This record gives sequence, structure tokens and C-alpha cells, in this order.
Amino acid sequence: MEDFIVENEINTANIVTMLKEAANFSRDAKHIFEDLCLEFESKNLLKYDDSIRENFFFDKNKGALDYEFYVASNNNTIIGFRLIVAAEEIDGCGRYQDITEKLDIDKNIPLLLVYGCFMPVVSISQSLDNTVSMMSACIGLTSDEDEEYDWTNFDIQKIEKNIEILVESKEWTKEIEEKRDYPAWENYFIKAKIRYKPILEIQNHEDIKILADKIKAMTFETI
Repeated sequence: MEDFIVENEINTANIVTMLKEAANFSRDAKHIFEDLCLEFESKNLLKYDDSIRENFFFDKNKGALDYEFYVASNNNTIIGFRLIVAAEEIDGCGRYQDITEKLDIDKNIPLLLVYGCFMPVVSISQSLDNTVSMMSACIGLTSDEDEEYDWTNFDIQKIEKNIEILVESKEWTKEIEEKRDYPAWENYFIKAKIRYKPILEIQNHEDIKILADKIKAMTFETI
């Protein structure tokens, strides 16, 4: 009986420690996101999803922390990042699961920062409303159903951590637009450059400043 009580106490202590660590990391992820946003200054802000929940690990209905942030550069380019701490509803996203396997990260809690730049088809303002879809297509968060028409030249074999990846978009036909009930191709992008970075590589504010400068400097002048 005494051994059972001791084992119970150890298990309880381990659970408490795990919950504390999860809460601390949740706050750290929130601070990383906020600090990156501050590095871009509000005057450059075009789109910002501020639905930040520090307790996302404990929310059984919405167990994900997924932020988007985009800014416009001076050369008609959209630049920005997406912070994916935990992913939900991924059973129907085979490509995403393949990517996490290739990157050797957890598909449910990938702890991943994805950043890059997009060249609009017509203009930044016309593409801006579809930045979530654009980033999702570029980083592999595409449903198995949508992969029936693969609207980018996404190549999973080129995926690596901290390596620049060029993604080019195909032009949608009217038939595809009507079948998918999506906005016209002109509302998306011609090409994009993406990088995957593990969040745990960001250790301090200096790392955030360096990362922000890298994102700001992304262009299509060199491929």
C-alpha cells in the first residue's frame, strides 16, 4: 500500500511539472509572436491575427496555437510569418504529415515557425484577403481533397529546416475556380519563398531581432 501511495505521489508530481512546463512554453510562444510583431512596427501592419490564448494546451476544443502576421515591403511583395505551435484536424492533411515526418518534428505539436515572401498576381491589396490560404498552400497545410488539384509546384523532397524553398503557383482555370468555389487565381500569388524554422531555436530577444531582419530582407531579386 505504501509503495502504491509513493508511486501515486510521483505520478502526480510529474503531471504537475508537465502542466507547468506546458503553461510556461505557451507563454513563451506568445511572447515570441508578440516580439516579432513589435520588430515590424504597427505602421507596416497589414494583417494581424491577435487571438492569442496562453492556455491553449488546456483547451480541449481548440488545442492549437496558430498565428498569422503579414506586412508589405516596398517592392510590391507580401512578407510575413506563421507560428504553428500545435496543429489540429490534421487527419485529412497527408502532405502536412509527410512534411513533419521529413522535418523530424511532432505532427501534433510541431513547434514550427514558417516565414517567407509572396509575389502577388495583381497587387498586395488584392492578395491580402487570401494570405492564410497562400501560406497554407506553401507550407503544406493542404487538405487531401484540395491536393486533387495541386495549385503549386510544391516539392516535399526540397523541404529542410532553415533552407529557402521556392514555390510557384499554377494559373487556375475557371473550371477549377467553380469546382473548388475559391477566389480567382488573380487573388493569390505568382511565386513565394518559404523557410521552416523550429521555434526552439529561438532562445532570446537577439534571435528574434535577427529573424525579423531576415524576414524583412526577403525578396525575389535572388532565388
